[in-house]
Amino acid sequence: MRLFVAAYLDKESIKKVMHFQQVLKKKINAKFVKEDQLHITLLFLGNQDSKTIHNVESWLEQISKESFTISLENVNIFRDTLVLTLKPHSYLESLHLSLKQSVNEFLKKPIRFYTPHITLARKVKDKKLVSLDIKSLPYLRVNELALVKSTLEKTGAKHEKIKRLPLINH
Repeated sequence: MRLFVAAYLDKESIKKVMHFQQVLKKKINAKFVKEDQLHITLLFLGNQDSKTIHNVESWLEQISKESFTISLENVNIFRDTLVLTLKPHSYLESLHLSLKQSVNEFLKKPIRFYTPHITLARKVKDKKLVSLDIKSLPYLRVNELALVKSTLEKTGAKHEKIKRLPLINH
């Protein structure tokens, strides 16, 4: 099973990102990510079995249940993918590191350097970024973590949340 662990935005933050995407659609030719697939990948696990699923579920049960906010740094293109990069965030980084330690023995390939981001579009045709103002996205709130099954289909990846951890907003 192809898996990853992700942080998901609250409804208000998703609205802001979707509005930003609408502005981008007028400026950039690409295949834009659908609303239900907007997320921040904490760790891509690749093809794993039930042992890894159990470890991730245990990890989710042990972490803080409080929601948190993130700030955006920039809009970038990596290869042919348009992303919102995040400003350094110590809690997000600590989640990534503790998850990596929790599942490290089951991973079959080395973990790449962690660059937290939100993918906005794929198959970007024009690699030149027009000037884009992200001031309309001053911060976003994360209100859920999830273990996600990703199935590759002809129309793109299909995501299914296997285990969810709703985060509480204080």
